[in-house]
Amino acid sequence: MRFNTSTPTAGSPFLPKPVMIRAAPHDHPDTSFGLVCHTGRHTMPHPRSSSMTLPLEIDLSTLDTMNDVVLVDCRTPEERAEAAITDQAFVPMDEASARIEDFKNWEEQGTVVIYCRSGRRSLNLTVALREAGVEQVCSLAGGIQGWISEGREVHSGS
Repeated sequence: MRFNTSTPTAGSPFLPKPVMIRAAPHDHPDTSFGLVCHTGRHTMPHPRSSSMTLPLEIDLSTLDTMNDVVLVDCRTPEERAEAAITDQAFVPMDEASARIEDFKNWEEQGTVVIYCRSGRRSLNLTVALREAGVEQVCSLAGGIQGWISEGREVHSGS
């Protein structure tokens, strides 16, 4: 195997292509920047999309102020057996792509808030679900670890 060790030049296939970040004039700069950073993508949803109003990630204090929330655990069955926030909904990450319709049905009931152990997997799943058309979905920052560290109640998993 041979590697190219030459220095990349303009127009070189080794340099990233330029990207344009689209934001509407009414978008708050922090919101636009946050969406790009959290998704790891350099494009944004259409400005008229309702997903612009719901952040990709929420903290516990924001969750406390929300109505009509469907909490979805995306951890493994083994992790869930240790503890769960609720027994409301459980979709392991490896089953999520086959259960998009479940997420769309839960979205009709309210905002879908996904949690995992620390918030990383749930954030990745949130991005994937938004790309699949589920707009009222977000990730719980800190996951169940954040929940427990705030002294909140957990239940035995099922």
